[in-house]
Amino acid sequence: MSIQQNFEANEKQGTKNFKWTNEMSDFLIEFLVHQASIGMKVDKSFKRPAFVAAARAMSSKFQVSCNWTKVENRLRTFKTKWSRITQLKSLNGASWDPVSKTISLGEGSYQDFIRAHPKDICYLNCPIQHYDELVIICGDDQATGEFASDDPNNINLDEEDNNDDVTKSGIGTTSKAKKQKHSDSEFLLLVEKIGELADSMKDAKIMHEKEIWSSIKSCNIPEHVGIAAYEYFLRNKIAGKFFVVRSPEMRVEW
Repeated sequence: MSIQQNFEANEKQGTKNFKWTNEMSDFLIEFLVHQASIGMKVDKSFKRPAFVAAARAMSSKFQVSCNWTKVENRLRTFKTKWSRITQLKSLNGASWDPVSKTISLGEGSYQDFIRAHPKDICYLNCPIQHYDELVIICGDDQATGEFASDDPNNINLDEEDNNDDVTKSGIGTTSKAKKQKHSDSEFLLLVEKIGELADSMKDAKIMHEKEIWSSIKSCNIPEHVGIAAYEYFLRNKIAGKFFVVRSPEMRVEW
């Protein structure tokens, strides 16, 4: 059975026993960032073909039965998490470190707050996992900088609900099988490349962030001004690159 046929069968059978693991969530986040980079995200929402592509990738990589509604529901979970993060950043007495992506509270305030809100322990006084990626997939931002894809040969994974049922006259079964096999090979290659892209993006992102922060610190400006500038450059990757290559004197003038 081909990947496409297996995927369609799983769609019909449902996903009653489907459970998300941390590894699956990590993969989905990176996959959705990639979908945003190829124009599949509009404002705060993804186009349905992006969910379909993500479900196919999940089913193929983890050998599970995942449909597009499961992906959409998981995105809602990410958005709930993102909403809570933005609330906590505005918490009275909290400070935000844009380098480590950490919301910090003093020890006394932290202990009192966690006793009252134990579910927030993963968001306070420790780096927030996938913070930059959540900005892309849950916020208004589109993928830019190292998240953006400039490959003109991106594989088109638009929804193909009826393609297998419609064939042109004269095309034999053998030709159709070869075409399906080629399509499956392309899809498996894309899943593999998504994983490689996720690793390379993380490395490039860390290096880029360190360069910007080091350049800002060299200007000897007040900390609150430096943090504001750092957040601006993270959201405007091109401006950040120009800032890094400027001389120290030119950076101060900026």
